[in-house]
Amino acid sequence: MEKILSRLQEKMAALDCEHSDLRWVQLKRQKIRTRHGAVDEAGEIRSEGVGIRVLKEGAFGFSATGDLSEKSLFDHLNQAYQMARRFSKIRHAEVKLAPAKPVRAKWKAKIKEDPWKISLAQKVMPLIEAEKRMLSRSGVDSTSGALDFTEKKVVFISGSGSWIEQVYYRSGGWLLGEVDISSKHTFGNGFEKIKRSWPGPSGRFRAQGYEAIRDLEFEKETDRLGEELKELRRSPEAPAGKFDLILKGSILALQLHETFGHASESDRVYGYEDNFGGRTFLNPGLLGGLPVASPCVNLVSDARPQARQAGAGSFVYDDEGVLAKRFEILKKGVFKNYLTSRETAFFLNQNESTVDMVAEDWSHYPLIRMTNFNFLPGKGSLNDLIHDTEEGILLDNELSWSIDEMR
Repeated sequence: MEKILSRLQEKMAALDCEHSDLRWVQLKRQKIRTRHGAVDEAGEIRSEGVGIRVLKEGAFGFSATGDLSEKSLFDHLNQAYQMARRFSKIRHAEVKLAPAKPVRAKWKAKIKEDPWKISLAQKVMPLIEAEKRMLSRSGVDSTSGALDFTEKKVVFISGSGSWIEQVYYRSGGWLLGEVDISSKHTFGNGFEKIKRSWPGPSGRFRAQGYEAIRDLEFEKETDRLGEELKELRRSPEAPAGKFDLILKGSILALQLHETFGHASESDRVYGYEDNFGGRTFLNPGLLGGLPVASPCVNLVSDARPQARQAGAGSFVYDDEGVLAKRFEILKKGVFKNYLTSRETAFFLNQNESTVDMVAEDWSHYPLIRMTNFNFLPGKGSLNDLIHDTEEGILLDNELSWSIDEMR
């Protein structure tokens, strides 16, 4: 495969175009679901293919294939080139790219336990035992859990000379219990079941191996989850009115993700996301200007593996071959940076992207998406917040969410 990719890179370098790049991706994913203390679903997906981009006369063309023969790959390079030529006739704006130096590099994530060297029975046992313990408590109606593992190998090459090889891992899961409160409350909309989960409804994922599952320590959370479900069954509805809210754990992460994460993705500014995920309230006039949050709020984007304790969004180079860095998004409540690609960085008159171009797999075009997106810690503790709140509600898990089209 390396020889074929080398010949492709030579062809890309000779193309009459402004830019060309290629991603070879080999992907393994294992998905495990449990329910009521038994394995409910277990499967594995493997795929391999190439995605090619060509920038010609101010427009991008893209082509992808799972046929890795040399003829197929050269044909798809030509398809991407011809697509770019055709799109250049109908584009509404010329695409130009912020600079990026050619790079030759190799990186492999360091993991302690390879998930693919651990049997299915061994993987699921902590989760199944935790579910059985929860079900043995009175008041717990149902339980479920999940484990997910991903290994992703990527070779990125460009016509300008980059050759970057990376191997990522992503592992995580969750444990969940439910109680049926339909006899007591009538919320409607399917909310008659109340859930408690660890570490949250969407789980916790890290750029690690099976050690990420061991660190979740499901068995230590079962008693707490069971007791909280018991309390929820007999608890009153939350009062109506205007209150201060204190957000914990997963609901704080969700708020961060939706309110500032997606809103700071610069493709939304230019309307690329209108029919997919909405636009953004963070217009360019707010950059460096009026505060959009409290002065206590500091927010950073940082995909560097060593910086965020193996955050799930970790890598060394993004899918445009740009080296990961730390960027401030909010500083003391002031909007400082969008998440950008090389394309949108140029539109915003910036010298470099914020290294946030990632693709789901080889068949998908890279998009601007959050990597490791974090609030920086402030002073004080949760107890301090509660003590200083005269009348409020502490929120931990969400039942649902509603997202404005302007984020």
